[in-house]
Amino acid sequence: MALNVERRSAARLTGELDWNQAAPLAFLELEKAMTVLFGTSEYVLRFAPLVASLVALVVFTRVALKILDGLAAVVAVFVFAGVALVTSYAAVAKPYSFDVLIALVLYLLTLRVLRTGNSYAIAALTIMGIIAPLFSFASVFVVAACGTILLLHAFFSGSRRTLVAVVTASGIWLTLLLILYEFHGRTTSQIRRSLPHETITSFGSARDAVGSLRQVLGVSAHTNHLGYGNGLGFSVATAAAVFAALFIIVGTYQLLRHQWRAGALLLLPGIYASIGSAASWYPLFPRAILFLAPTLAILIAAGFCALLAQAGHFGVRILVIGMFVTVSVAQIASTVNGIEAVREDEGMKPVMSLLAGEQEDDDTVYLDFASQYTFAYYIQCGCADAKIARATHERLWDVTSVPGSPDQWAPALRSPTNRLRIANFRGYGLDGYYADFARLPRNERVWVVLAGLRPEQRRTLAAWLDRRGERLAEHHESGDVMAISALLYKF
Repeated sequence: MALNVERRSAARLTGELDWNQAAPLAFLELEKAMTVLFGTSEYVLRFAPLVASLVALVVFTRVALKILDGLAAVVAVFVFAGVALVTSYAAVAKPYSFDVLIALVLYLLTLRVLRTGNSYAIAALTIMGIIAPLFSFASVFVVAACGTILLLHAFFSGSRRTLVAVVTASGIWLTLLLILYEFHGRTTSQIRRSLPHETITSFGSARDAVGSLRQVLGVSAHTNHLGYGNGLGFSVATAAAVFAALFIIVGTYQLLRHQWRAGALLLLPGIYASIGSAASWYPLFPRAILFLAPTLAILIAAGFCALLAQAGHFGVRILVIGMFVTVSVAQIASTVNGIEAVREDEGMKPVMSLLAGEQEDDDTVYLDFASQYTFAYYIQCGCADAKIARATHERLWDVTSVPGSPDQWAPALRSPTNRLRIANFRGYGLDGYYADFARLPRNERVWVVLAGLRPEQRRTLAAWLDRRGERLAEHHESGDVMAISALLYKF
């Protein structure tokens, strides 16, 4: 995404992006404007999503106070603040923070229309519905939910004026959405074609979608690692998922029973997203459904407080509190893991500094297919440290930029010399690595730079290299999936 923003003009960001990337048009233009004004450093790219995530927390508080009372609103804010993916994507240069913020603003304005029905509230919602898809693809489902609820509200309340206003707003939304799709649809079409297995096409894929909801909330063992390897069939993570589901079911019942408009407003975006997924129009992997996090937090809070209020016996109340604590523990563990996964520089900056300081003129450097993109970014961004800037200026790494393409792993760099070898993507297995390693020069020093490998893959490749030559130095980043590794060998 950073390379697209850096290499393309504002006008060219309206077209199909390179390297299988997609983002809403206004988000891309905002990122471009920020880089033009303040440079292309990591902090500049992360700034707008960070602000969006912080504002979302404030807006969520307003939404929770309009739907819930007293303790339930406080609990909802606590749960929302601990949603793992909301935290881990809070300062990542992707549009998911805007998905959450835009959904919350639409909820807040719709609730205001439902309570007041005045023209100014309807006008504000209409304008927000026009702006929303420019910042968030997922907002389409929220806008559709807002329109549906307001149409039902106008019909049941018998307000002809409100009905005409809502129909007019819905017509404007639909018209502008079709224009936007015609203008920017190639970007979303490319992503849709590349994610055929992330839609609901069978019972198994529906189960995966539920698993994605668990990952969003942070009650999946895949995100918090609770219960792994402990030999217990009913791990803390599994218990947290069961308790969270119970709270959500009870909360849904309570909201639909006492505030059916607010309850339906929160539930319909998920229903519409599921319909879009069943039609192969929208993927349901975790970050794509992050906009449902506010709904999950409010339903859990409503369900927890309802069960707590109905529990007459002291022991039952302790049980309900214990269930909520279990959910919270799983969430906190997921949030910690999510924060650990976010790196300041994806690990490439220290590797490039290491090379700039220790690479000799006759050394060969091998970049695997995944590491070249961050390498390209730091060569071009002007935001690296002095050692990298000097090495780039002195052409220690003789590379030129390659025009991108929509393919996920299309090249970003080309080198005219064998002293810098940039691998081509040949599948996710290790055969391509072995073929490349077999052609590395003998009796010379070779730096092998690897990115994004699982620990077992890294160990397998390192063992193969160790059998072929002598390891002289190494640099690693920590984590389950290493951001970057640099190994120096003499074969």
